[in-house]
Amino acid sequence: MQTRKDVAAVYTADQWPPKQASPLVLHLDASGNALSATSRPGPAQQDAPHGKAQFRWRFEHQADVDGPMRLRVAVSMDRDDLTLFAGVRKFSRGEEVVFEGSYGFTEDIVTRGWLRAAQRAVDPTKETEW
Repeated sequence: MQTRKDVAAVYTADQWPPKQASPLVLHLDASGNALSATSRPGPAQQDAPHGKAQFRWRFEHQADVDGPMRLRVAVSMDRDDLTLFAGVRKFSRGEEVVFEGSYGFTEDIVTRGWLRAAQRAVDPTKETEW
């Protein structure tokens, strides 16, 4: 667990995802640029290629965020291809908490991912909770 620039604690686990981890399902709420525990469908329209959307979630109590993260978005586009980038950042008392990332990068975000969008059918048999 990292708070601001100091490491407060280091945890280990016998398995992945950790036994005590339980999924927290959040939904993108485009109307308020937030994450919500309840589904509020609606479009978040962005002007590609430089558009971006930001969504926030605030924990109301002490929480450990561990285990895998997954993002699922439905995308429509008027172009042949699209690259989606997603990042997770942590803030505490208004300040960003940075981490030492892979390959020794300092002041990194919690995690990131990117995907080249493909126009194909979804195979529900290959989806997992994690």
